[in-house]
Amino acid sequence: MSGSGGDDPLDHIRNGLVALATEDRSSWSAATLTDRLIELRTVQERIDAEMLRAVRECDAVDAWQEEALGGVSWLASKTGLVRSAAAAMLRTARFLTRHEESAKALDAGDVTVPHVELLARAARQRDDLYSEHETTLLTTAAIVEVQDFPEITRRWALSADDELARRDAAFAFERRGITISSTTGGGVVDGFLDPEATATVSRTLDELQPHDGPADTRSRRQRWADALVLLCERARGANLPDSRPITGGEIVMSHDVFAGHALAGLDTLRCDIDGFGPVARITAERLV
Repeated sequence: MSGSGGDDPLDHIRNGLVALATEDRSSWSAATLTDRLIELRTVQERIDAEMLRAVRECDAVDAWQEEALGGVSWLASKTGLVRSAAAAMLRTARFLTRHEESAKALDAGDVTVPHVELLARAARQRDDLYSEHETTLLTTAAIVEVQDFPEITRRWALSADDELARRDAAFAFERRGITISSTTGGGVVDGFLDPEATATVSRTLDELQPHDGPADTRSRRQRWADALVLLCERARGANLPDSRPITGGEIVMSHDVFAGHALAGLDTLRCDIDGFGPVARITAERLV
């Protein structure tokens, strides 16, 4: 079968293999034998590269689905690869699909399949950063022997992890923020804190309002809410007890509401916390 309609290149390879199998090397010198070994390995490397290219092409059109199989299962059942090797081949092929420069370097013979396999392994969970460093890594792969390349990829992976951690930390810090939204009967506190701020705030709120024995029926959320208000009131210079209920809220209340008179009209109904708005009278009584 030929993809271009002419002679199938694989026929030439098959015929060459037949000739190689019948080759009499009994009189060859050691140097000639080792040269042939190196030549065979070079050819094998290029066939391995073509295997990866074929896997990429099949994966691009999801050819595996014609037999209702995933890529790994198809490769394992049809090519004789063990599943771990099939999975590694498919991962490497997909890595090359995502990174065109690496694919071109392999197709051109600038780097070998083992180099690319090591790069694909190192790039897992670090794909975006690999794209930034791809040219440098490929340049290095072109001049470093395969046996020495694992150390290069390990060093890059460690450096990449550090960079990603720094970016994640910076992103978390930039996301920090709290909103307080007034709702019916209260307010909703929502937001995001970076890790160190989360630890600091959690520890401080716990220390300020710890669980105070069986008589303390508050949930942790309630104790944190009380602690947060205490912190704010103390920051304003209020002289407060160690726990809620607290005084210090600025109340605006009409005389009729304060005195408990019957409602005469909406214009006389005023019971507000300054800066928030209307609250129930019982809330105001707790604060005054």
